[in-house]
Amino acid sequence: MKPVGNRIRYIDAMRGTTMLMVVYGHVMFYGLGTSDVISRFFASFRMPTFFFISGYIAYKAVEKWNATFFRARLKKKAMVQIIPTVVFFVAYSLVNLRSPIDDYAADGFGFFWFTIALFEMFCIYFTLSRLGNVTRPWVTYLGLIAFAIAGIIYTYCFEWDKPDYYQLRHTADFFQFFVLGIFCRMGGQRFHDFIDRRPVRWGIIALFAAMAAAAALSNFRGEDNSTFQAIWHSEFMNVARGYVGVFAVYTIFRSTATFFDRTTTVPNLFSFIGRRTLDIYLLHYFFLPDLSTTLAPWLQTHGNTLITFVVSVAIAIVITALCLLTSRIIRLSPFLARHLFGANPNNP
Repeated sequence: MKPVGNRIRYIDAMRGTTMLMVVYGHVMFYGLGTSDVISRFFASFRMPTFFFISGYIAYKAVEKWNATFFRARLKKKAMVQIIPTVVFFVAYSLVNLRSPIDDYAADGFGFFWFTIALFEMFCIYFTLSRLGNVTRPWVTYLGLIAFAIAGIIYTYCFEWDKPDYYQLRHTADFFQFFVLGIFCRMGGQRFHDFIDRRPVRWGIIALFAAMAAAAALSNFRGEDNSTFQAIWHSEFMNVARGYVGVFAVYTIFRSTATFFDRTTTVPNLFSFIGRRTLDIYLLHYFFLPDLSTTLAPWLQTHGNTLITFVVSVAIAIVITALCLLTSRIIRLSPFLARHLFGANPNNP
């Protein structure tokens, strides 16, 4: 678990932490068959953060979007995101003694929607970048904004009552955060100069703390019909929670960048998890235990929110470790590493 190339270590750590939040959330929802105020709070910004990071990493100022470069980038993303997703989707269905065709007909790619939606976002970004290269750069920027706005309208103004075979709803919902990541990376030092200002940094943290307090209050008040509940569960607040969470997580990890630049055990571990998020995402569904009839009743009877959180995090850590071990074994084969995880042999 040594530093790799010129990677941004705190971004890797940020991605790794977000992946742990995803596994924890799935332990709660799919393993224990429940959710609580903590898991719902994390869920409000964990996927927006993932797509923000993806957009942030996707942008590179030196890129020249000629036809050759466009095809190469698209092929690379298909190798990393489409082929592994199809393989693991089929494997998951077979392991659970189901037909992959029937599973796809019922709910598209189901659990494995993330990589498909991300590939579609890359397709949009690459196409607009190519278009901007043959016209004017502002065509790319306006196109990204237009698609982000269209996605918001599509998500919150139209009902979706059919199987999402192509993950279009997820793409529409989260593309705004992918675009946000692109523009923040594009801003470069100007963005960092702004977010590093003490009033801005503490203002973001204060908003994040207020969001956590509001989440706790919403849980405390239950399902009453108050104005507070109506506002908190509104579509506007749903989007706002994503933005506050994204900026708060980014601010926290950027402010601790010097810690994650160290080559000691904890920074290396978080950075390593961040470099293996695809592996963990594709593998962790195979290790999720069904605890709905065993541990869940005990937690409901004897536990509380804090105990449930600690137990779920512990299970998530074990699952993550199993995923990393399995990933390590698979990656011993260069062929499997390339076709199951899109691994670059020159970048371990």
